[in-house]
Amino acid sequence: MTKLLFRKSILAVGASLLLLGLPSCGDSQGLVDSSEVLSTSTDIRISGVADGKIRTTGTAAESFFVKVNSAQSWTLSLQPSSASEWLKLGASSGSVALDEGISVSLTQNTGEQREAKIILTSADNTTSELLIVQQGVATTTTPTPTPPEGSSVVLPTGEHIHGDAFLPEVPRLMGGNNMYFVTYKTSDGKPNFSLEYDVNRRHARWVAFSWDKESSKDVTGRNDSFRWDDIIPDQYSTDNWFSGSGFSRGHLVASNDRQHSKEANMQTFYYANMSPQRQPHNEGVWLQLETLLQGWARNSLSYDALYVTKGGTIDDAQIEATKVRNLIVVPKYYWMAVVLKQGTEYHGIAFWTEHNKPKRVSSVSSLAITIDELEKRTGIDLYPNLGKEIEAKVEADTHTAFRWPGI
Repeated sequence: MTKLLFRKSILAVGASLLLLGLPSCGDSQGLVDSSEVLSTSTDIRISGVADGKIRTTGTAAESFFVKVNSAQSWTLSLQPSSASEWLKLGASSGSVALDEGISVSLTQNTGEQREAKIILTSADNTTSELLIVQQGVATTTTPTPTPPEGSSVVLPTGEHIHGDAFLPEVPRLMGGNNMYFVTYKTSDGKPNFSLEYDVNRRHARWVAFSWDKESSKDVTGRNDSFRWDDIIPDQYSTDNWFSGSGFSRGHLVASNDRQHSKEANMQTFYYANMSPQRQPHNEGVWLQLETLLQGWARNSLSYDALYVTKGGTIDDAQIEATKVRNLIVVPKYYWMAVVLKQGTEYHGIAFWTEHNKPKRVSSVSSLAITIDELEKRTGIDLYPNLGKEIEAKVEADTHTAFRWPGI
């Protein structure tokens, strides 16, 4: 898929184009609330779209409006011009007119993702641009292994799949062409961690990884190489969006979770792995739970594998009113789940924290819930690849069913 280079808006002096959101048929980065409406000397206003400059739509036919602010006559054009086959403008020119609404209509897309720029040019040749991205019909893009015996997983249609959906720690995929499932691997071909990323919410639905005796080693340091990854398309990048937002770039897969190689640690700094956390939570109860799990992996437990899944809630009823740049959702809750495998024996435990209750707790048992309860709260089907009997057993385990150190 073509990488997009439009990371910054072009702000015109004499004219501006505004995209309206109308319905169709780990470290602190700053203290500014980025949910505020952006205003500039050229009166470019934002309404529900990051920078007012990019609109991502589904595959269905859709109509919406843009607004033209100009003190001079103006024209609209498309780039590439061939986009006129699927993108229709209600008008292509006008005289001096302030806040004039222009309809934009997209036909249904039955092929690959497509995109176009709408370019406003005023009489004095100042310009302003909008990027329109219409998602395509997604398919499985990376071969995935055969489901393990006992797995109830069936790959969904519409999701962009770039990894192994049958790893023991991976939840059932949600499906939909707004979802990207990725398994990041190190150069030796071994899975490092997986995530399912919602491009409309600019946030992972969950992350998942496993620990064994090799991957739990603590032999490298924190890399701090924050960047966007090479798999999820660039137009969904949140690189540098956290600066001035008042939220930390909160790791979901912690840097200290992947210390067995420099390459594995570097991948934890992909922005797709970042969640907007308030720093008191990030360095408080969340760090307390991370440290507990890392201690299990490295010091406290005898195991063949630990299967870990984490996330922040991103459904409408479980997010805060504030969004970073009006797009990145802010979870109300964060959670973790762990399954221990030792021979034929399995045990499970989960934890639930409130974002606005960041303080460390005297006993993490107060945060412990069953995996069954976690599934009810999040709507995510966890550990379907373990087979029905094992899945049912670990998901019903209470935190007292096994001697978890520190519980």
